[in-house]
Parts: sequence; C-alpha cells; structure tokens
Amino acid sequence: MSSLGPLSKEAVVARAPGLLMVEVDGETVLLCIANGSYYGLATTARDIWVRLVAKTKASELCEQLVAAYDGDPARIEVETLEFVGKMAALGLVTVA
Repeated sequence: MSSLGPLSKEAVVARAPGLLMVEVDGETVLLCIANGSYYGLATTARDIWVRLVAKTKASELCEQLVAAYDGDPARIEVETLEFVGKMAALGLVTVA
C-alpha cells in the first residue's frame, strides 16, 4: 500500500470498519480482514487508537495528545499526523 504521508490538521479521522480487535497484556492487537495482516499497538499508539473510537478532526486529536503528554507540542503534532497517516495507508483508519 502506498503511504499517504502526514495528514492535514483539517482531516477527519476514525477507525476503519471491518477490523477485529483484542486486548493482550496491555496491548491492542488489530486484525485487518481485508489484507490478512495484524498490528500491535502499545503505549501512545494504543492511546491514539482509543481516541479514534469516534470521528475526530486531526487537529483535535493533536490537542488532546498535547494535553495528555509532556513534550514539545509541535513535535507531538508532527508525529501524531505522521503516525495517523501511516495508519490510514495501512487501512486502519479512514480519512475524510
């Protein structure tokens, strides 16, 4: 799958339909039926996944993470947009 790159802060993102999810030892494991791949999400990646239970504007997701984590707000924003862009490229999230 091709990479979408970082998302726009104006993008609206949510979990993609059709994924199976299970919690294993504090990690979220996703199974993508469409491509037969599975992905493990721990720590911050898991937190992002939890926050994507409903459609969320990317800028709001970044604001939530800046409030939740101690770090440089600009870096948190850049890394969040890059990570969610990668998740979209893998078919794990939808982007509108």
